[in-house]
Amino acid sequence: MTSKERLYAVMAGRPTDRPAVTPIFMSWAAHYINRSYRDYYLDGDVLVSAQLAVTKAFGIDQASAISDPWREASGFGMEFDYPEEGVGQPRGYLLDSDDDIRKLRPVDVAASDRMRQRVGSVGKLAEAVGATHSVLGWVEGPLAEYADLRGTEKAMLDLIEKPELYLAAGEVVVENAIAFARAQIGRRRRKPGRSCPLPGPRPAARDPARRRDP
Repeated sequence: MTSKERLYAVMAGRPTDRPAVTPIFMSWAAHYINRSYRDYYLDGDVLVSAQLAVTKAFGIDQASAISDPWREASGFGMEFDYPEEGVGQPRGYLLDSDDDIRKLRPVDVAASDRMRQRVGSVGKLAEAVGATHSVLGWVEGPLAEYADLRGTEKAMLDLIEKPELYLAAGEVVVENAIAFARAQIGRRRRKPGRSCPLPGPRPAARDPARRRDP
């Protein structure tokens, strides 16, 4: 039973030879190959090398492209200082004022270096182990991303005092997350030797009952 077969069997409720093992390694994986955590999340090749190393060494059933919380925030336009051993530190928040929230627009995945890098890492992991292993991409959840862009304290207060701000931003954040997820899935399914264009943001229907997948 391959790792992918094992994981799919678990999800389907079928018998397996053992439980599937799918831990999330980030800084630990970087240190395992003697690289810094900053190297891991800023260099897609380091991320891929670290993930493949721990997957092989410890019999893990899933390779992961998760790295840090700031890829989408960077795509939206936030700037960071990146310490050698820690997540990036925001230089300021994108949604500092209520008016900033109304100006929020989706990101072109292909135009964002850090978002495009994750898509590339997913593709490289899929090419290396996708035949036998699950490959995990990543997008931030809408509330997490809102807190990234707004600041956690302001985001929590908005949920109590101004929930309409979160709902307005959430429309854009979710649309952007869907585009980012589709880009990663598209790269995961790409056949060797064929290009896979990155999808840009698509207009999202506001009425969930009217939304249809293409």
